[in-house]
Amino acid sequence: MSKEIVLYRKYGVFSLSSEAVQWLMKERNWSCTTFTEEHKPLDANVDIIYKTPGTKFGYVNEGYHINWFKHKENDIAFRTNTDVIDVIRTLGADASNDYDYLLEEKVNPFEIVAIPTGCRWRIKCHDGFESIAIQQEMEY
Repeated sequence: MSKEIVLYRKYGVFSLSSEAVQWLMKERNWSCTTFTEEHKPLDANVDIIYKTPGTKFGYVNEGYHINWFKHKENDIAFRTNTDVIDVIRTLGADASNDYDYLLEEKVNPFEIVAIPTGCRWRIKCHDGFESIAIQQEMEY
C-alpha cells in the first residue's frame, strides 16, 4: 500500500490555475467566497476565494484561487488530498498556474509520487524544485 503526494518539479512556486480551482468547485464541490477590501476572505473556512474584477488590493490577479488561509500549499494534507491529485491528473499542465504560456510548449510541473506505507518522508525543496526524502522505518 502507498500514499500519493503531489510535487512541484520545476523551479518556481506550487500553485493551481484558475481552471483547476474552478474544476475543484464544480467536480468536488469545494466551497467559495470573495475577498474583502482588507484582503481577507469573507469566510476564512472556505476552500476557494474569488477576487472580483476591479478589487483594488494585493498582487493577486482577479479570478479563483485556493484559500491559502485554510490550505497551505506545502501542507501535507493539501498535497495528499485526493481532489487535488485528481485535478492534476485530469488537467495535466493546465492545472499549473505558472507562466509556461510564455514558452512554445507548456510543460506539466507537477509529479504525483507514490510513497510506500511504513516510511517516514518529507518534501525537500530547492528554489521551488521539490523532491521527496524517504527514510525506511526499521523493525527491531
